[in-house]
Amino acid sequence: MADRERSWLKELARPAWGDWTSFPGMWLLLAASVLPLVFLSQFLVTYASTTLFLLLLLVGYAVCFCLHFVFWCMAALLYAGRVPGDVWEESEGGGGKKGSFRRAYRRLLESSRPVFFTGLTWGVIAVMANMVAQMVLGIVLSLFLAGGANVGSLVVISTLQFFYLGYFAADLALVLVVTAPQVVTIGGGRKVDETLRAAYRLVRPRYGEALKLMLLPEFAVRTLMLGLYFLLALLRRPVPASLIFLLCMSLLEGGKTAFLAAAFNRFFFRSVEEEKKRRAAERKKKGKK
Repeated sequence: MADRERSWLKELARPAWGDWTSFPGMWLLLAASVLPLVFLSQFLVTYASTTLFLLLLLVGYAVCFCLHFVFWCMAALLYAGRVPGDVWEESEGGGGKKGSFRRAYRRLLESSRPVFFTGLTWGVIAVMANMVAQMVLGIVLSLFLAGGANVGSLVVISTLQFFYLGYFAADLALVLVVTAPQVVTIGGGRKVDETLRAAYRLVRPRYGEALKLMLLPEFAVRTLMLGLYFLLALLRRPVPASLIFLLCMSLLEGGKTAFLAAAFNRFFFRSVEEEKKRRAAERKKKGKK
């Protein structure tokens, strides 16, 4: 088991870090694209009235996430050029460099419609997953605290729920469709339902591995987010704390998406290759019979 864990880290997580750092401009684009989503979730929804809460949460989140999803798909196309092997077919005349912004943008335009609708759908799924996760965690923690708890335990549990557990619980469901950017762009998915089903079938046999790969940057971002809260609280001079928090969280979320795009590119290609080998072995067995 330990050897398998080290192999997973070596084959997916570490090369993904190299893919991410090779294109810092993509990280900045992802950070800029996620800024409206961070502003919505951290500020608008938090302080919205009851009548606007659901509208902002459902419609606003889906639209803002769709914008971020477009650049997520572009990152998947960009980082695909760094995966060993001929993962992109050369265009007519052999033009275009693997892993170039221009080529990634051109290929993104070719599948702009399915990317847009897949992003909207995933935005709605993400909202529902987060709402269900918060409700379930609230019930579980209420039952846990019903037996009595001191103030210190209450503070620790509330902090864990706000910064970690809610996001981790939502990721348990979202990981099932985390390869949707690869399926819709590299895999050529055209319909939303087909894309999500293909992403689900790809992840389901490797759920544990995919979940660890998704929770790795999630844990890092939430830990840095917690540290950012403490850091802003310690600043004595008058500073635009909200603006600093917004910019820092956008950079963190953009970095997380960049890592996920790079890591699940390798996950996608490896899973497809394993599936091809499995089907070839099955055909070989049938041929012997």
